[in-house]
Parts: sequence; C-alpha cells; structure tokens
Amino acid sequence: MCERWFCERHIEPRLAFIRDLKRGDSPEVKALYHKEMQREDGHPDFEYSRRKFAELDIEEKRRSELMEEALNRMNARYGGRHAIPTFTPKLPKEDITKEDYPSKEHDFLAYDTPKTKPRRAIPIKKIVGASMVLVILGIFLWYGPTIVSMIQNLSSQNANDKDSSYTRLTLIKNASTFPNFTTLAFGDIDYSFSYVWQNNQYFLLVSNSILEGKSYSQPTNGSVYRDIGMEIKVSEVYSNRIVLLVKPTVQDYLASLSFKKMTIAQGQYQTVNFSGNEYTIGYFQSPPYYVNELTVSTPFFQSRQYSITSSQIVSCDLGLEIRVYKAATEYAIIFVKPSY
Repeated sequence: MCERWFCERHIEPRLAFIRDLKRGDSPEVKALYHKEMQREDGHPDFEYSRRKFAELDIEEKRRSELMEEALNRMNARYGGRHAIPTFTPKLPKEDITKEDYPSKEHDFLAYDTPKTKPRRAIPIKKIVGASMVLVILGIFLWYGPTIVSMIQNLSSQNANDKDSSYTRLTLIKNASTFPNFTTLAFGDIDYSFSYVWQNNQYFLLVSNSILEGKSYSQPTNGSVYRDIGMEIKVSEVYSNRIVLLVKPTVQDYLASLSFKKMTIAQGQYQTVNFSGNEYTIGYFQSPPYYVNELTVSTPFFQSRQYSITSSQIVSCDLGLEIRVYKAATEYAIIFVKPSY
C-alpha cells in the first residue's frame, strides 16, 4: 500500500478485513470476502463496508458485529488515523463545491451519504400554459373560417354604423351651362350640390346659403372634402352620376364665421345684437314697383335702405356685413355679422 488517500490506484473503496483471518461466517459473508480478496486496488473504507454488510440478508446482531470488526481492522491498519471515506457519488467537475468535501477535523465515523443535487421541479405552470395555447390554437384552426366571417361582419357593421351619420346623395351628370342643383338643409344653412361636365372633365360644385362655394375637379372613389361646414365622402363614381356621403359641421362653421341667420317676413322688423350694439332690420316691398328693400337702423337714429335680390352681399356702412340668401315676395332670409 502507498498509504495515500487519493492516488490513482487507491481511489476506490474496499472492505476492511484481514486476508489470512479464518472465519465461521455465513456463505454470503464468505462470498463477499472472497470477492474482495481478489482485488488489488482500493483502500479499506468503513462506510463502504457498512453498506456492503447492510446489503446482505443476515441478522441484525451479526451485521453489527461485522461492521464493528471492519472498523477495528481499518483503525489497526492505519494506526489510529482516520481514513478518508471514498465511497461517495462522483459529481461532475463543475458541480463540486467546497461543501462536498469534509474538513480534516470532521469525524468521518459519523460521515453519512453526501448531499446530492436535488431534482429539478417540474414546471407545472409552463406545461399548463403551453397546453392552453395548443387548445386555443386548435379551436381557432377548427373554427377559423367562422371566426373570420364574424370579424368581417362586425367590421362591416361598424362601417355601416359610422356611415349612418351621413346623408347619401346621388347626383346626375349635367351640363355646366344650366346645372341642376340638389339642395339639403343642415341646421341654419342650406347646401346645394351639382355634378357637371365641363372642358372635358368632371366637377363637383358645392355652395351654401352664406354665399360661399367650392369646386372639386375629377372626384374619385374615396376622396374626402371638408369645406364650408360640410364633410363630403365620394362613395361611387360613374360616367353619368356620382354618389356622395355628406355630413354637416355647421355649428363649428357658423361659430367661426360669427354669422346669425334672420328670416324676416314682408313688412316686419327684427332686431339683432352684437357686443351690446343693437340693430333693427326690416323687409319691405314698396310701391309702385314693389322692389325688395332692406332697411337697417341703429339706436343712434342712423338708418340705411338697400334694394336687394337673392344671393347678394350688401355693403352696409353701419358696422354690419349682410348676405342675402333669398329675397322672396313673402319673406327674406339673410345672414348678418359685425364688420368691426
């Protein structure tokens, strides 16, 4: 024996026994001794001996005696020095830590099986999550066409709901010389629409009762126009007609322009107030020619009289801007705002 604890030859453990000792043990013990006597490597180890004796099917009393004899022989062999127990599981190099080796001061007779690396816990949550994903994917694949159809129907319904706030308007193409207008009323303003062919191209004409208008050349599907208090979507375009979706933004439009609408019956007066300045406006048809006349007066006894016709802007020097939308026999419709 080289008496080294971890030499290449003696790294493995073996039974602690005396080769020439004649014994009266059981056949199992004799067979174990005979097997171990044939070995020329290893070193006597009590822990290894204890485990080997424990594996034999012998009575407890005899087993204890054998383990005691093994310990005595091992101590006698090493002259009272403690022997390093070598019957330990071999760990990968990277898993060996300082705690896996006992210190020199450790009582090796009480040394038990070293700690082994705990088993990795089964990731139950991950397994359940992956299973749910697979189930959902399977359902989607199975009912995919139905789901897609439902989504398309919902999208179409939402689009229809959004378009429900619009008014659908179909305009027939006509010549620009005498265009036909279609009129819609939104709030206090009337809007007129016409689709004309002029100079080898199409035009969409839009005007309102405040005497403002817009012209859009070559309107196409999907075009959107936002002007003069109106939002216009071009829905369909054909060679002889155009389909529009129109929605007013009249309130914001009127507020930005500061106009007030007035409908004055023939022979009557109405008052309007701007920043504390009050104006009285009347509408008359005076003989003998019954010309439509508009009278404007102020609290300072200033008065003006104007002959008017439909679609006319009146130049008033009393601090007002007047736009005449309609001057009929029974009434006049005007829009008034301060010019200061």
